[in-house]
Amino acid sequence: MLDNIYKYNEKIYAEKILKNGFINKFYSSQLKIIGKYYKNNGVKPKEIKELIYEFCNKHIMNFSRVKYFRTINSVMNYVTKKNSKLVVIESINVLKYEIDYINKLNLDYNLKKLLFTIFIFNKLNKEKYKIEKGKELKVNCFGDYKSHKNVKKSSCVPDKLNFDSSIYEFNKRKIVKALYEGKFYLTFVEDMEEKRKKCEDLAINITDFNNIGVYFDLYNGKKINYIRCEQCNVFVKKTSNNRKYCEECWVEKERELKRKWWNNNKSTRSSKKPETT
Repeated sequence: MLDNIYKYNEKIYAEKILKNGFINKFYSSQLKIIGKYYKNNGVKPKEIKELIYEFCNKHIMNFSRVKYFRTINSVMNYVTKKNSKLVVIESINVLKYEIDYINKLNLDYNLKKLLFTIFIFNKLNKEKYKIEKGKELKVNCFGDYKSHKNVKKSSCVPDKLNFDSSIYEFNKRKIVKALYEGKFYLTFVEDMEEKRKKCEDLAINITDFNNIGVYFDLYNGKKINYIRCEQCNVFVKKTSNNRKYCEECWVEKERELKRKWWNNNKSTRSSKKPETT
């Protein structure tokens, strides 16, 4: 499953791919991200194509231009389209009336937290649609079966909470309207807007889309077992008092330490080489 931060911020996703190579076997989709990244930086189509070929030559074993000709052409056809834009969503604002509306619902706390997460994903999807299509998405229709696991994980609710049962409860209370194939209409969003007051005070600014439920806990003064990664600032489960980084940043930190050790010991290694006669 694609990390939510990369899904909604293709800039850092492209930079990660360019730095470390392909992240998964779906080459075409990743090349499209790279292509949009170059396009966003003002690189001309002809240069983008050559840069993509260079990247493939470096990161695909036994790469052949003939073999991948159709793939690269398909990527370029996508990248050069006018509405092919790099999606960059760095944060989502939550207004006080929005979170207060959810808090006032007669629901179990974890159900409120799940609903809040669904609400934020709806905001994210609307913002993504606006960037890609250049217009507002008016309909508050959300989800499919594939997205349920991701939403639940990001909500940080207990594992025992069943997603389908939760949607059934929301549907019964007319908070959402169940549709088909795991989709549901967010009726509560329309009700929220109808009861909106003039006050538009900012309550939360969400930057970590993988742990949305943590923001709900913090707003409500709940104790959390999370820390902020010192490198990228995302939330990380506190597994020990010494933990400072998320897994991804820790891997990068280890690489950096190994590089430093290697460079610092270059002279020592070279001095130990046996002399030749």
